Order: sequence, then structure tokens, then C-alpha cells
Amino acid sequence: MFSPPRHLLGPVLLLSIGGMISCDGGPSDPFPRDGNAGSHGDDDGHNGGHGDPVAGDRVALWDFVHTTDFEGSDATYVTRVSFFAPQVLGIPRPDGAEECFVNTTDVDPWLPMDSSTIYGQPVLQADGEEWNLDFDGSDDFWSRQLPSRTWTDLDSLTFSLPGGEAIDPTEYLDQLSLPTRLEGISVELSGTEGLKVRWVAGEPEDQLLLVFKSDSSGRTDYVVCAPLDDGEFEVPASTFADFPAGEVEFLLRRERVREDWLVDEFGVGRTVGVSQLRAEFTVDEDTFGDDSE
Repeated sequence: MFSPPRHLLGPVLLLSIGGMISCDGGPSDPFPRDGNAGSHGDDDGHNGGHGDPVAGDRVALWDFVHTTDFEGSDATYVTRVSFFAPQVLGIPRPDGAEECFVNTTDVDPWLPMDSSTIYGQPVLQADGEEWNLDFDGSDDFWSRQLPSRTWTDLDSLTFSLPGGEAIDPTEYLDQLSLPTRLEGISVELSGTEGLKVRWVAGEPEDQLLLVFKSDSSGRTDYVVCAPLDDGEFEVPASTFADFPAGEVEFLLRRERVREDWLVDEFGVGRTVGVSQLRAEFTVDEDTFGDDSE
């Protein structure tokens, strides 16, 4: 865990475009487990080269992320797909509702895993159109920005692969489910009152994450909380006491996660539909500290 000087949070900068401190895993284990991390690989002959999906291993991640700022403008729509060796995927998440934890990692937990398995170029079909996903040299996963009309109830959305070294040509139907679009009301941050967020409350089947993170010097420092989707949440100022100075990204993410994507006969993938609101803050070193002097 880092220990720079105590910092003060400066003016809020909203830019365009998701109590108790506890953690399932904690700072020494930044990714909470979603299965038995010891059950990797083919040790019983029943899962080919795909590990043990029952124990928590996954071989693919597909997400569709809608992002806008709290003023509701400049929305982006991006889909991302990655295929990889069997492993437990971790979504940093507090152990209980309304809780938060603070952590530092050398990998941004909200980026897809590096795509290392060659299944061919993924193709997304929606609203009667097709879009090839690209493997950009700056990222190690497949992605594509899409027009806003692709954010639908998914009745017409499919995802397909032409096939490759480990899979036949495949079309995936009804694998991805999108949450209700997130609508923001306000987000405020101060050195005395902490972080206050208000939004339009959502549906019980969707889960909410509040993420406050800084990516600098090859590391990601973050606070992550699990608010109830009831329309308001506060994070006390003390939570940010050791947060590094600089530009900080804030995300409120409404997610719908599914674990039933059968990539092939034995390999299970995860799909995540995300509607998120974004803001940026400037963290400085002036006043977010000890007021007793």
C-alpha cells in the first residue's frame, strides 16, 4: 500500500464520456476470488485444456460498455472481447453492500485480460448491421466503438467467430444482457464531506459499483464501493486521505454480469453489460488533511 503525504481534493472537473472499509481479498490480494483459484489447468482429464469452469476458471470475457458524463452528453459505446488461458477472473468488489475498500495494483482491474487465443476476428451483428472488432496494437484485446443505436434490448444482437486454432466457426446468441441505462443527477467531492453521488435508482437484478481511480507511474490506485442501486451514496472524506495527487477518474457503473457463456464444449466465459457515468476530479495536496493546526 502506498503512503504519500495526505492530500486535499481540489475543484471538481466534469469531463465527457460506470462507512466501513472492507475487502474480500484485501490489499495483498487485489482481486476478490470468484472460484477456487487452485483449480487451474487440466488435472482430471475432463476439461481438455480449459481448466475447471465449475471452480471459477474462465477462458473469455465479452463486455459492452455505454459511457456518458453526469450531464448526459457525449456518450460512447464500446464492445470488447478477449480469449485467454483458463484463469480465475477477479472483479474488485467489496464483500458487502454499502462497503468500500482502497487498494493499489500494477494492472488496471477494469481492463480486459490480454487476448492470447486465436479464434479469428470477432464480428458483432446488431440492428441488421455487422462490425468487425479490431486488435489494436495499443490494447491486447479485441474492441470496437459502435453507434448509439446498438444499445438495444439485444433482441437482434449476436456475436460470431470465424474459427481458428481451437474452435469451429461459432455464433453466440443471447449471451449478453444490458442493464437499464444509468442516469446521473450529481457528483460532488470535497475535503471535508467526502464524495456524494446521486443518480436515478435502478432494478434489483443489476449491480452497482462506484470506482475512484488514478492510473499513473505504472500503477492503479483505487477506491471501489458497492452502493445499493437506490439513488444516493456517500464515501467519507477519510477514505481518500492517502490518495495520490493528480487527475482522478470517477466511474459509477451499473453492471449485469453473466457466467453462462459456453465458449466451446468445456470453456466458460463471462459477459458484462455496463452502463456507466464518468467524471474527473483534480486531487491536490493543500487542504485534504489534518485541520487541527
